[in-house]
Amino acid sequence: MRLEVRCCCQPQKLLGSIDVPDHAYAGMSIVYPLQIAASKVDWDPTDASPTRLTYQTVQLSIDVFQPDFRRTGYLAVKAEGVKLEVLRRIASFEEIW
Repeated sequence: MRLEVRCCCQPQKLLGSIDVPDHAYAGMSIVYPLQIAASKVDWDPTDASPTRLTYQTVQLSIDVFQPDFRRTGYLAVKAEGVKLEVLRRIASFEEIW
C-alpha cells in the first residue's frame, strides 16, 4: 500500500508517496533503509573482506491528515524533521513535483 508523505510543519504540503505495510495504522513508526551512493574508489570486486559500509536508516511515522480540520481524515506519513534530500534516498519514495 502507498501513502502520501506530508511535511510535519505544513501538513497541506505534499512531498510525495511511499510504500507502507498493508497493516499500517495511525501512530505506527516505520524504519526505512537509506540508499548509499558508493563510489568506485570504495568498491573493490577482488576484496574478500566484509563490506565496511555503515547502513543508515530513517524513521517515519504514520498519522491522520485532516484537510481543513474536517472531522474525517486519512492516513499519511509524517516527515517529521526529515529533509527532502533524505527522503529521496528511500527506494520506494516517489517525489511529487
